[in-house]
Amino acid sequence: MHECLRNCSPLPPRSCTRKDGSRTIDTTVERHDVRMRALVRALVHIEAHFREPLTLGVIADVACVSKFHFARLFRAEIGMSPMQYVRWRRVMEAKRLLRAGQQPLVAIALGLGYFDHSHFSRSFHLATGIRPHQYMATRARSA
Repeated sequence: MHECLRNCSPLPPRSCTRKDGSRTIDTTVERHDVRMRALVRALVHIEAHFREPLTLGVIADVACVSKFHFARLFRAEIGMSPMQYVRWRRVMEAKRLLRAGQQPLVAIALGLGYFDHSHFSRSFHLATGIRPHQYMATRARSA
């Protein structure tokens, strides 16, 4: 069991007062709060660990929800799957590192959790439409 699961506790239900004075529990607000807390836990974990190999199961465990529910929640709120988001985050970091120009492509690839340079190059090309070395060349010309 992931350490987060031991610390995950549901939010206390929020109550609402009806016009007639009776009280009811607003489960819609509670569900929204729980979903947002799960999403925030996942995003914080992704940000801290996107350079490492990540799986949907690990991220869902950190979010304290099932893989299926987490994948649905993430896509609904963020607009892409969790693993697409991880790939996007890695490409954004790769662009930053390529602009800095202080590391070779292989070091960037391995440092961002890719298996090798070709895996990195394919992912970068799929995300941006150009290869990493082309990105570096266009950045160098514009500087």
